[in-house]
Amino acid sequence: MQKKKEVEAKLSELEGGISAEILQKYKALRADKQTNFPLVKGCKGGNCSLCGKAFSGVVQNQLSSETVTECEYCHKFIFKL
Repeated sequence: MQKKKEVEAKLSELEGGISAEILQKYKALRADKQTNFPLVKGCKGGNCSLCGKAFSGVVQNQLSSETVTECEYCHKFIFKL
């Protein structure tokens, strides 16, 4: 029981560093039983590591300035490695 409380406290701490909009979308995807995992993937270059499609300039700018953003094609969350 103590370990569960420690994990929940750590998750709450980490959630503080993520935008509310992204966190809400992430939780909705986690709740959807038909969503394929992984939900979050690191990427290098200008293509999504999950669907392979090239990012628009908007998404590339978001990857440069934000911690996590959403692929405009597969709607999974991506971050820059």
